[in-house]
Amino acid sequence: MVQVIKPYPDAWYCSKVCGSRCCKVADVWTLQGEELSYEFWKANYPRLGKSTCGCLDENGLCIVHDAHRPLICRIFPYFRFEDAVLASLSCKYVSEVILPSINSHIIRDSLFREVLEYIDCECSGDRVRQIEQRLRECKGLFLLIRGNRD
Repeated sequence: MVQVIKPYPDAWYCSKVCGSRCCKVADVWTLQGEELSYEFWKANYPRLGKSTCGCLDENGLCIVHDAHRPLICRIFPYFRFEDAVLASLSCKYVSEVILPSINSHIIRDSLFREVLEYIDCECSGDRVRQIEQRLRECKGLFLLIRGNRD
């Protein structure tokens, strides 16, 4: 029997297990044309004495969980990169749930397809290219996932 792995954690996992770590240490950046301004993120980003993103509520959950949330936040911890998917190993869900689970090609291919399908729905080709360019500047560790889309 093949186990089914959800590509994205639920809100409970992020706030209670992980502690919304990506919202505290990840580099949040907006793309050209996104509705939330750079000034908004500069004011709320965890720098200059702030310990967390200003968009988290008291439970560690994002309060802008809608279309206004930057694309990077909506698709994290996955990014489309050329013909593969990069999964950020700074995400506790990726390192503790996804990585140990993709030991079969069936699970890996299923995860690969689901992530690409979601990213394709969220991103235009131009946005994917903008993200790829930013990733080339990133110093994080990523898991490269390739799979069969069929």
